[in-house]
Amino acid sequence: MGIIWHGSKQLALEYVPASRDNLCMNTTALKKTVDELTNLIINFPFELREKKLFYDWTLREVVAHIAGWNLQRIGEIEAFLQGKKIEKILDFDAFNKQVIHQKRYYSWEALIDELKHSSSDLVLSFDSIVEDLANKKIWVDANSTPTTWLQLDIEHLRNEHISKLKTVLR
Repeated sequence: MGIIWHGSKQLALEYVPASRDNLCMNTTALKKTVDELTNLIINFPFELREKKLFYDWTLREVVAHIAGWNLQRIGEIEAFLQGKKIEKILDFDAFNKQVIHQKRYYSWEALIDELKHSSSDLVLSFDSIVEDLANKKIWVDANSTPTTWLQLDIEHLRNEHISKLKTVLR
């Protein structure tokens, strides 16, 4: 069990030893998670999409947030694989506000299309990480690795978004 920080939240993640099989199993879990999330979003009642049901966010804003983070993570993975420096996002609220603002004029269809494509590309990006890099530190001063990123992304989608969507739909 390891502890990592996500914004101001402390999260406990089960340590997964570096191996290609473990990374593939986790990308399978990510694919199942994004598929479940996408299905919940697509089937969400039309009349509730613009209501602030998710803390201070509408479903549209939640979708923009998820797609924005997917695209960010894909870029981070690409930079990591190329040995480039990755800038940490220190202010998650500002990042969320920025991506939601950028996507405010997207049609619902364009937003869903971006969610689907970015989710698929995120799975492919994680799947492209070779075994030797699965547990390599991303930053010298932090415990983040591709494996912890993958686990964090799965847990965030499940615990923050899927569970909230299901609660609202009850």
